[in-house]
Amino acid sequence: MSDRETHREICKQSFGDELDAIHRFMDCQFGRYGARHRHLHHHKEGIEECAKLVSNVTGKDYHMCLFAAEQHVRLDFEIQGIQLPIPSYSDYLGGEGDWPVVQEELLKQIEERAAFFQGARVALDVENHILHAAELGILRDKLALALKCVWPAPTFAMYALLSGNY
Repeated sequence: MSDRETHREICKQSFGDELDAIHRFMDCQFGRYGARHRHLHHHKEGIEECAKLVSNVTGKDYHMCLFAAEQHVRLDFEIQGIQLPIPSYSDYLGGEGDWPVVQEELLKQIEERAAFFQGARVALDVENHILHAAELGILRDKLALALKCVWPAPTFAMYALLSGNY
């Protein structure tokens, strides 16, 4: 994640203008939500909304604003040199649907980026899904296969903590 000063410097280098209005719009709710502010504008639809608003209000070129807003999101989603894809708004709502479908999509995304996740600890926000011990065990085993790693034996405490049933 980049700070606002970094965003402005990179825009100055890329576009000859700091385009501070882009960065103020994209991060306007950071003070309220912290890192979770991204669900508001850090997605494809938010990038387009930002570009339209800023170009209409400031008179700046729409395409320059669009590229700057996209660059803002890409910088925030870059982790250790690995560029993560820009999500859509519906990706933030990704908890919708039957758990088996959501689980398969999650595993597909992890397998596509296996090198990034290798050796990592994974925390999973399951939103409104209620997962039971058996489902967590299946997910743990599938993650172990996808990442080619060995997990320590599961404990009831881990299941209870992850499922919120403690």
